[in-house]
Amino acid sequence: MILERLDLKAYGLFSDESLDLSAGPRRFHLVYGPNESGKSTCLRAISALLFGIPTRTTDSFLHSNAKLRVGATLLGPDGNRLTVIRRKNGKTKLHAEDDKTPIDPMELEQMLGGIDEAAFHHRFGLSHEQLVAGGQAVLDSKGELGEILFAAGAGVGRLKAIQTELENESKELFLERGKKRINGLLSELDEKRKIVRELQTPPAEYQLLKRQLAEAEQQSQALADERTRLAQSLARQKAVREAHAIVPVWRRHKAQLETLSSVPTLDEDFAARRREASANRQTYQRLVDQLRREIEATEKKIDSCLIDPATIEHESEIVALFQGIAAREAASKDQANLHRVVKNRNRHLRELLRDLEIDIADDAPDDNVDRVVDKLHVSDAAQIRINELAGDCEMLRQQERDSLESLQTLRKQLAELDDELERHPDIADPAMIESVLAEIGPPATLLDQADQERSSCRELESQCERLMRELRLGQTDLDDAAHVQPPTAAEIDDHDQTLHDRSRAVQDARKAVATLRQQLHDAGEKLTRLQADQPLPTEQELAQSRETRDQWVDRLASARADEENFQTSTRQVRQSIRTADDVVDTIRSHQKQVTERAAVTQEMARLKDAITAAEEAVDQAERLAAEASQQWNQLWESCGIAAGKVREMRNWVAKHQTFVEKFRTLEKERTRLDSTQTRIARHATRLAHALQNAWSARPVSVGHDETSAAPDDPMNLESLHDRATVLRNELVAAASQLEQIRRKRNEIHAALPAAEAKYESNAAKRKQWDSDWKQAIASFASDQDVSPSVISMRLKKIAKLFEETRERDIILGRIRSIDDDGRSFAERATVVARIVGLECKPDQQSVEIAQALYERLQAAKNAANQAERFKADLTAAKARLVDDNQVLEAAVGQLAQLCREAGVDHADELPGVEQNAAEKRTALQACARAEEQLALIAGGVAVEQFARQVESHDRVELEHEIDKLEESLQTLNERWSTVEQRVGAFKKELSRIDGGDRAAELNQELQLLYGTIQRESQQYAKLRIASMILQQSIEHYRSENESPVLKIACQAFEELTCGRYAGLKPEFDDKGRSKLFGIAASPAGEENLVPVDAMSLGTADALYLAMRLASLEHQLSAGHAIPVVIDDCLIQLDDQRTIAAMKRFSKLSERTQVILFTHHQHLIDLAQSALEPEQFHLHRLAR
Repeated sequence: MILERLDLKAYGLFSDESLDLSAGPRRFHLVYGPNESGKSTCLRAISALLFGIPTRTTDSFLHSNAKLRVGATLLGPDGNRLTVIRRKNGKTKLHAEDDKTPIDPMELEQMLGGIDEAAFHHRFGLSHEQLVAGGQAVLDSKGELGEILFAAGAGVGRLKAIQTELENESKELFLERGKKRINGLLSELDEKRKIVRELQTPPAEYQLLKRQLAEAEQQSQALADERTRLAQSLARQKAVREAHAIVPVWRRHKAQLETLSSVPTLDEDFAARRREASANRQTYQRLVDQLRREIEATEKKIDSCLIDPATIEHESEIVALFQGIAAREAASKDQANLHRVVKNRNRHLRELLRDLEIDIADDAPDDNVDRVVDKLHVSDAAQIRINELAGDCEMLRQQERDSLESLQTLRKQLAELDDELERHPDIADPAMIESVLAEIGPPATLLDQADQERSSCRELESQCERLMRELRLGQTDLDDAAHVQPPTAAEIDDHDQTLHDRSRAVQDARKAVATLRQQLHDAGEKLTRLQADQPLPTEQELAQSRETRDQWVDRLASARADEENFQTSTRQVRQSIRTADDVVDTIRSHQKQVTERAAVTQEMARLKDAITAAEEAVDQAERLAAEASQQWNQLWESCGIAAGKVREMRNWVAKHQTFVEKFRTLEKERTRLDSTQTRIARHATRLAHALQNAWSARPVSVGHDETSAAPDDPMNLESLHDRATVLRNELVAAASQLEQIRRKRNEIHAALPAAEAKYESNAAKRKQWDSDWKQAIASFASDQDVSPSVISMRLKKIAKLFEETRERDIILGRIRSIDDDGRSFAERATVVARIVGLECKPDQQSVEIAQALYERLQAAKNAANQAERFKADLTAAKARLVDDNQVLEAAVGQLAQLCREAGVDHADELPGVEQNAAEKRTALQACARAEEQLALIAGGVAVEQFARQVESHDRVELEHEIDKLEESLQTLNERWSTVEQRVGAFKKELSRIDGGDRAAELNQELQLLYGTIQRESQQYAKLRIASMILQQSIEHYRSENESPVLKIACQAFEELTCGRYAGLKPEFDDKGRSKLFGIAASPAGEENLVPVDAMSLGTADALYLAMRLASLEHQLSAGHAIPVVIDDCLIQLDDQRTIAAMKRFSKLSERTQVILFTHHQHLIDLAQSALEPEQFHLHRLAR
């Protein structure tokens, strides 16, 4: 399918605009438009045209939904064209070009070859996002060949991500030996089943357990109170034991502090401050003394420097003179060369005058040459006039010659045409045969129409016969078969419903019998199970035991006379009463089981009766179903048709209706064929008469047989039309030739006076030019008949003579300027030397004076610079001296402050005070830490009081008491732990026994768990099956397409990487999986394999694009041609790869249409510079 034209009648921002995409043979179309020009709208319009406008569209902002229209002209693979217009609203969405005639959507679907919208976008669409995602998928695949082929062929860039999502979702649901949702649900199910089983245990000694629980809890509380008391006592004793080691330390440090009470308290950094201040005082005292000596030496150096202020003051004049020395020397050399040049120029002027035939003696002064040159001056106006006349000379002479030749040619042609008109005969008018041919038109149209109608009739007859065979109508002819009246749809529906209802009744009855039999079987198994658990007496056994008891009682009454018999009877009565009581007690203790057994027995009896009734219902339903089937067969036998199943007969009716429609179409086609054949015969008769009448008036020219006549034998329409056309063409050609001769003769006769006038005018112009030329050269040419070229050469020599004169005068001016500059330089040098006091010799050169001045200037500048450096050093030294004095004073002041803090008079006493202060500070800190520890241990008691208490305890006795308390506490903890375990066991047992409501809740929770596990398991199965199907599809696609696709992709990849890679190669890894490698280009011809995951992102994009193009070419070789629509996918490629990609697109367009939308002008420039004009077609969106 080819999209020849896209009509944006009312879509988005477009109104009645079209995009012509019909150009070929290469159908690579570049559609360019800047932002907001409608490029994206065109992309959506193509999708909307082929698959429908979305219900919610963003392209209705200008045109309402009811007015949205997008159309196209589509070219099918068989050459048929389909012009459609798609609407958004309305029952019928597709219409013909007139926007009124409906079109069957199947026609468009046949054009698409069964491609749906998703497949179109994935397989035949390519955007920048898809290319980037595809490149990333290539890298993620780690070179897995099947995944790369499948992703490229299906256009799925996220294949690896989809596989990972399926795997992750399934693992989130269930993982063997893991803790996922299904695993957790199964664990929870097992736990709750276990609890339910425990809760179903019947209660035994509930009240006893409650009493035991209360006693255990009371005992546990008493033991807990005793544990608390012992723990507090143990803590107090351990605190005293801990304080035994701290109190002596605290006492010792307190005594030390009393000894050092007179020592001042100094901070910790006192020693550091004292050492820093002492070091600063010594260092900066030495620096101050050194700086004072440096300042004195520098002042002496400044006094020794000799400065020449007058020379420095005129520095600019002296430097200018020194810089002019080189210019003066160069000017002297140039002056000598210029004198030689002037002499040569004068000699050249004399030679030029000799060329002009003016001879001047060699010893004549140069002024004579100048006077002769002045006399040869020609004004600019005279030169312009001469040049104009020289330029017109050849043109005027040529015009005179051309006009004469034209006049002679016209006279000759006029005579020849007059002769030819006298020889040419009159020609008959071809209008009659022309009108007949025009009315008939091309015979091929009628003949092709007849052939098509005849072919259509044969095709329809073949289809009707095939349908008759499928309908099994035997030897019936077409007309009789078309008039067969099968049952109506209502009759078929009624019988179908009856058959369905009665079949369903049979199934329901059979199902009811099966259900009842299963219930009977289940009841029998239940009864067997109840009897197998424990043999229970029945009601009949109870009645029998009572009857036996009553019999023995009666016998006892009759056996009173017989003692032995009475005793035996008494024992029998006692035994029968005990037996009857046992039966009653057994029935009473197992009332539930007995009741269930009786109920099951009754249910089995009821089920047997129900089965008998259900079997009778099955027989009745089968009888009714057989009657319905017989009625169905009779319905079709009345029409002479063998009945089949309902669906088969519905298909038979639909096929018969198709046969009837085909037969009616055949009858119409036969009528059209008869009409067409009648028209052909009528046109043949008319054309034969017209040909006979026009034959006698045809012209007899060279090559025609005068004796041949119009054929009398009958011919077909096409042969008659060919002969009539040839005759008509002969008549028309002869008439046209005669008219052309007459028209040409009239044109020449009319042009002859103008040619004669033109010749006379050109001759007069040439004579006038001769007069003007002689007048213009009279002033400097003695021979006035000389040619313009000679005069032009002489003028050029005169111009060169004047040019030489001007150049010589310029050189002479330069010589005079050099002399003036030398005099000025000498005067300035003399003046400056006099000002600065430099003694000069009378005959000393100005250059030497300038050199001496410059040397004196350098000496003066050196002395001044040295003095400035000494002054700068002096200033810096004085500044450093001030800073160092300040630091020295600060260090002295800081030492004085430290002496005041330490209470001493001199800094040398500070180290001893520092040592004592450090000891005092250490004692204070140790005493504070010990006192803090004692305060924490004392727990609110004063430290001094607690210390005395600690000192009053014996260490050995204290350890003995602590051991006793720890042993008692351990024993108590064991007893308490044992009691607590008993409490927990009692509570658990009570909770289990009293769990009736809990069991019901757990059963409900179990049902919910069953449902949740079922849903999650179904989802897990779906995910695993989808993953397996996807993997199998990948492997199947790889095995089917690996060889042909890779063959195409190798060349495409080499082109898209601009030769960086030589192709692609599959290899098997150690696990037997097929991996893809790139073959890096090597100058030595070596095969360097590059893994896919080692490629750059740009190369991965190129690989994915190569695989996509190869897959498309492979699909096109075996399937339907569908346009490939590309949305700006090349924006990240460099220029060379972009050009390579567009060349591949152009090559692909030989097999299918390729449309690339872009808003990058640079892409258009690359295409125009790198592709041939016939390789692509450019379209620009107007907006």
